[in-house]
Amino acid sequence: MYARSPLLCARILLAVCAGTGAACGMTRDVSQAGAPTGHWTKSIDKELRGAKYLKQARIQPEQARALALRVFDGDIIYQRIEPKPGGSGLRYSFIIRNRQMEERQVEIDANDGATLENAQTDRFR
Repeated sequence: MYARSPLLCARILLAVCAGTGAACGMTRDVSQAGAPTGHWTKSIDKELRGAKYLKQARIQPEQARALALRVFDGDIIYQRIEPKPGGSGLRYSFIIRNRQMEERQVEIDANDGATLENAQTDRFR
């Protein structure tokens, strides 16, 4: 028997539990009728802004993405980790767009995984 790193085990468990690809920052393509086509595409903005704060976070980016997509299903179009008052003081912030082109900002605490914000964005108003 060989030993696996705790991080690898956590990623495997998260991917198995999610079962939807959300753990990898992936979302489904949707047909015009709204039915899933079964194809998976990477999120629009793959770069995590504020990566210098990752050392302070107990929740990994993949876990935070999966939690955010449970709150609001869609495509992650922007993502960052930043210090901000409230919660533990460090949070992941995601802007997610669904198939109706609605956008929401979902913020996940970087230390305990709690949802700190789930608000409609007004970026284009």
